[in-house]
Amino acid sequence: MSSSGIPVITPVPYTGAVRNVDLGSHSIAAGLGVISPSVAPSADSTTAFQIRKADNTTSVVNVDTTNDRVGVGTTSPSDKLAIVQSGDDNGLKVYGYDDRIADYIAINLNMVGNTHITSSQGMVFDQGTSAALGIYFRTSNGKPIYFNDNNTYNVLLVGGGGKVGIGTTSPNAKLESLATTEQARLSYDSTHYTSFTVGSGGDLTIAPSGGDTNITGTLTASSTVTAAQFRLSALNTAPASASATGTLGELRIANGYIYVCVATNTWQRAALATW
Repeated sequence: MSSSGIPVITPVPYTGAVRNVDLGSHSIAAGLGVISPSVAPSADSTTAFQIRKADNTTSVVNVDTTNDRVGVGTTSPSDKLAIVQSGDDNGLKVYGYDDRIADYIAINLNMVGNTHITSSQGMVFDQGTSAALGIYFRTSNGKPIYFNDNNTYNVLLVGGGGKVGIGTTSPNAKLESLATTEQARLSYDSTHYTSFTVGSGGDLTIAPSGGDTNITGTLTASSTVTAAQFRLSALNTAPASASATGTLGELRIANGYIYVCVATNTWQRAALATW
């Protein structure tokens, strides 16, 4: 027993035929290398049992029997198991088994307080078939979630305000894809797709691999529309009169005429003829 009341076990070389070693009222059987009894302090305390270094001062493992806690690298564990690092890379490491004994997952804090979870191989998050909730990645105070590749922090980011950035750490919209070439692609399979690219001047190019872009609703353009061809899929209904309801710029082709709305509710027409 040390001066502070902590049990101290001092190894004694085995010199005789005695097979048991007494610790108080308990006996540790050495016959098969199995320790059958328990070890208990005379009274519960926050430092009831310790494994120390050779200096008999520095605690490596501390057992707090008052609060049912174990500390590694600390004599005042605040949780059931508390591990206090002495550097950036010596937190908790769990190894595999059998032929995967060299593989591991490690958890540690770096010098600025960031938590690092490192796997020597791949990593799978599996919620199980009976889980009531999915898998959540949650931050606080608007801090983003980064998904990076080779320590590049702009592969995918989920930022504050629900914004997602691909190729950028500061998305300006709910979804922003930043690149100097093709920024997005909608695919049916590997050979049938539509590519979306924004050029250096801000112009958008929509390039379908099939050649056609079909719009089933109304297409409204607020600026000039330039096209190599303009085709109506069907003829329109002719205005009932030159003052029929119409919107500036509206075109109609019907009954051998092309009708142009030159002002609100004002139509002009020209006859169509063969040659």
